[in-house]
Amino acid sequence: GVQSRVIYTGFIDDPEKQAAILSQADCFLLPYAEVGQSGSAVLADALAHFRPVVTSTAKSMFVYRGSLDTVGSSVSVDVTNAELLAETIASCVEPETHHNLQMPRHQQAVYETYSLERTQERYQRVYAFALSRKQNQ
Repeated sequence: GVQSRVIYTGFIDDPEKQAAILSQADCFLLPYAEVGQSGSAVLADALAHFRPVVTSTAKSMFVYRGSLDTVGSSVSVDVTNAELLAETIASCVEPETHHNLQMPRHQQAVYETYSLERTQERYQRVYAFALSRKQNQ
């Protein structure tokens, strides 16, 4: 089976360790059944490593699928259906599948919009604008 290849990490507070694990992953699974269990920050971290991402159908898992260029950034599935979940994971890690063809492009769009670097750039522009208006008064 795949047991030897599956890692249940739980919360990882060390960014370097998190990056090392995510960069080696074939696929990232967020199987949360309730919105309160999941977080969009975890999803953003997984998407930033450009690996296939499979999520539950919890509402918070759809945060980065709000436009046509990001809708395929991850795949949602009923995680209570073990057979469907297994098929979805397998289809995401197989080369040349429907999910793999669109996922990298959509993940890039998510990265360009929501990554820490892009968010920081936007905040810096806002603060620079606000400071320039204050100085001109």
